[in-house]
Amino acid sequence: MDPSIAIIDDRKWLWNVVYARLGDANLTDDILQDVFVAAFKRKEDWQEIKQVRGWLYQIAIRQVLQFQRRELRQRRRIEQYSKEKSADGDRSLLDRLCGIEQVDMVRSALWQLRPSDRQVLLLKYCDELSCRDIAVRMGVTETTVQSRLLRARRQLRGLLTKRGAYEKESK
Repeated sequence: MDPSIAIIDDRKWLWNVVYARLGDANLTDDILQDVFVAAFKRKEDWQEIKQVRGWLYQIAIRQVLQFQRRELRQRRRIEQYSKEKSADGDRSLLDRLCGIEQVDMVRSALWQLRPSDRQVLLLKYCDELSCRDIAVRMGVTETTVQSRLLRARRQLRGLLTKRGAYEKESK
């Protein structure tokens, strides 16, 4: 069977496989995109594939595990930075990032952002990288980084405002 046909035919089954491991429809859609990209990158190997479903399953599981490892690393980084002290004295880096005292609310709100938005905020404010360095590290353009930063800041501010942790400063 041609793997490109199997990918189309088995899309719903594969979606259920990934969703069962993540429990989030949006994340599942994102991971499936990565699965399909990975499958098509190995197009030259398609002639040798005997069990297409098994091959797709392995790619899907590998993508889920990679995503979970990235998430765990980011979670650990957030926890590490929330404990470290900055040059400002007793304020943690997450406090400085958001300008608030409720680190738990910030941490929770960060986890509600898209992974790419969360990553760009962490690289900018925790790792203190420039937009150019972030673009190189993420493999995107500088304009994309700036757009993601703007979107992520707005979303984070909105989430924190809903929880009462952020008040707009009066001019």
